[in-house]
Amino acid sequence: MISRKKIIKIAEKAVEQSFKAGKLDDKKVELFTREFSQLPKAEAIPFLNEYHKGIKRELDKQTLIIESAIILPSDKVKKIEAAVKKEHQVSKVETLVNPGLLGGIKIKIADEVFEGSLLRQIEELGNYIKGGGA
Repeated sequence: MISRKKIIKIAEKAVEQSFKAGKLDDKKVELFTREFSQLPKAEAIPFLNEYHKGIKRELDKQTLIIESAIILPSDKVKKIEAAVKKEHQVSKVETLVNPGLLGGIKIKIADEVFEGSLLRQIEELGNYIKGGGA
C-alpha cells in the first residue's frame, strides 16, 4: 500500500504536468485519469481524489470572480478582466450580483480579494470612528 504522502506527491506532479503554459491540457488529464483508474481500487480512489482536488485548486487560481450590487455591463467586465490579466493568469470569469454590497465591486482571483464596495467603506469608517480616529 502506498503512503498518503507519496500519493499526494505523485498527484501533485500529475497536476503540474496537466497544465501547459497555464492552460489545462485535456489529453494529459485523460492520460492521468486512465492511469490512476487502472490501479487497484484501494489506490485508484485516493489518487483520483488528490488529482481532482489539485486540478480544481489550480483552476480556481485562474478564476476571476467579480461581485457587484447590480449586473455589470460586459464592457466593464472586460475592462476589469484586462486589468487583472496584467498580473494574473485568467482562464474563467464569473460575475455575481450581490445586493448586500450596496454599491461598488468586489474582485477575487486566487487568494487575493480586492474590495471597493460601499459596504466595505462603511465598515472601515465605522472601525475608524470606534477607534477614536480624527
